[in-house]
Amino acid sequence: MLLIAGQTPVLNGEPQFLGVVGVNVTVEEALAAARLCALNILAQVHAALYGDLNRARCLRICEFVRYWDDFT
Repeated sequence: MLLIAGQTPVLNGEPQFLGVVGVNVTVEEALAAARLCALNILAQVHAALYGDLNRARCLRICEFVRYWDDFT
C-alpha cells in the first residue's frame, strides 16, 4: 500500500500557481495546478512500483482547492 498525501503543484522543484482561486489564481490556472499535482502523484506511484503502473490499484483520491469565500 502506498500513501501519498499533501501533493502540491511543483515543477522542477519550484512551486507553481501560488494563491487563491478567485483572487490571484484563475480557474484555468487552478485546472493546470490540479493537472500538475496529478502528474506528480503518478510519477511518485511509477517510481514506487519500479515503473510498473499495472500493479497499482487506487483506493482513494481526495483533492483540496483553496478558493475565496464568494467564488462560485
